[in-house]
Amino acid sequence: ATYLTTISDEGSKIDVNDLNSPSKGMREATRALLTQIYQNKIQNDEAWAAKHRDIKFDEIINSITDWETDTPTSLNGGSKQSLYSKYNDPNMPPNRAFRTIDEVRMVVGMTDDIWDLLKDRITVYGMHAINPNYATKEVLMALDASIKPEVADAIITRRNDDNQGGFFASAQDFWEFVNQKGGNVTPDAQKQIPLVFDAVYNFRIRSVGDFGSSTREIT
Repeated sequence: ATYLTTISDEGSKIDVNDLNSPSKGMREATRALLTQIYQNKIQNDEAWAAKHRDIKFDEIINSITDWETDTPTSLNGGSKQSLYSKYNDPNMPPNRAFRTIDEVRMVVGMTDDIWDLLKDRITVYGMHAINPNYATKEVLMALDASIKPEVADAIITRRNDDNQGGFFASAQDFWEFVNQKGGNVTPDAQKQIPLVFDAVYNFRIRSVGDFGSSTREIT
């Protein structure tokens, strides 16, 4: 048998459960971050854009939100339950927060390509904010449209090198650096993006074991 175990920092990802946060600011920020992931892919990958430019990504975000809210009507219109009729289960969608990442794969409209785009950038175990000291390049770029690949690379270079400043200590420290490197994040936009700079304490451990033709995964 063989086993592969990975440990990932969940504080550096976008928590989809925040789409139903009690905080309006958190809900709007989470939607904006998810939208930016899609827009960045469209802008930076011509082949992918040619195939997916007409996708109504806002409707996919609505479907993710529908899973969490307790209203019977979908944000896309119509009955939520009717959209999940293929499951033949009156409790679909469950009208609660996501409990696993794999549940996000089940929402209406989630294609394989969109899932591949999101799966490594989202979490259901988040810190209700993004930690720029650990976030991936793609998540950093999702913070604002002005954070281009070269700006995200500069962020990663600095935080990984104490001689260049190392980890960012605060939002002011982070945004000043971003704008010095070519970003153009306005003060109002900065206030809308939840950031955290504490030490990481939220991890996900995933183990996959293979024996013959059998595979088992534990998260």
